[in-house]
Amino acid sequence: MIAAFSLFPGFAVAQFPFGGPITWYFPACEVPPATWIILGPPTFSSLMYMGALSYSYGPPSHWGQQLLGMSTAWMPCIILVPCPPSPAPCPVIIGGGMLILFHGSSH
Repeated sequence: MIAAFSLFPGFAVAQFPFGGPITWYFPACEVPPATWIILGPPTFSSLMYMGALSYSYGPPSHWGQQLLGMSTAWMPCIILVPCPPSPAPCPVIIGGGMLILFHGSSH
């Protein structure tokens, strides 16, 4: 693995471009606190927003809003549900996506 990173340094800084309108907006991921976003054409992307660097009109806020930016490593969207008979909640992965590093957005 060390040889792979030495010969191909692009793997060490894996950033992926994304862009398009928001077609799914789910602001209720609990662990970690994040918003799960799915973009439509031209690049279909599943993304997670956790307070990345925002340009233009601030963070993603609604369906149809256009986003353009860079993302990196995949992370899950986890919600907590009751887990009988124990009083402790159980984590359930309901989706996830690439973590947004920075982006620009429309109104």
